[in-house]
Amino acid sequence: MKKLRMGLKDYWENISDEKLKEVIKKASKTRESHCYYHSSLEVRFCSILESLNISFTRQYHINKNRHPYDFHLCDSKIIIEINGNFWHANPLYYQGNDIIKYPGGKKAAKEVWERDKKFIDWAEKNGYRVIVIWEDDFKKTDDELKDLLLNMLNNL
Repeated sequence: MKKLRMGLKDYWENISDEKLKEVIKKASKTRESHCYYHSSLEVRFCSILESLNISFTRQYHINKNRHPYDFHLCDSKIIIEINGNFWHANPLYYQGNDIIKYPGGKKAAKEVWERDKKFIDWAEKNGYRVIVIWEDDFKKTDDELKDLLLNMLNNL
């Protein structure tokens, strides 16, 4: 596992600007009129929610906060965030002081975590419950992912 973490970390640290732009373009390929973009993980998660007959809203804003949350489950106060391992500095792969090369600058992993925590805290302060699903969870089959989601919802 440590070797895998180091390989992933090395990949993102050494990626060329050109390749990073290509990855970003691919991630934002699918667009909806009410969304700025969504990743392939979010597209798959939409299908999971639909198969479970769970109504949802994409790119949901709480009290006109600028941060769009990935999913809001309708008729509830539940938010679901889909966190990519790189973009959200998955703690399985990054240490707090690791520097991540993003377009337009670099950030320490702990800064990314603090930013994400700020958004979660805002949602909770406004009465919402937040579920975070990591990119690694998408290595599961659709049925396993459905079970994971249902277990998380039952444990709220």
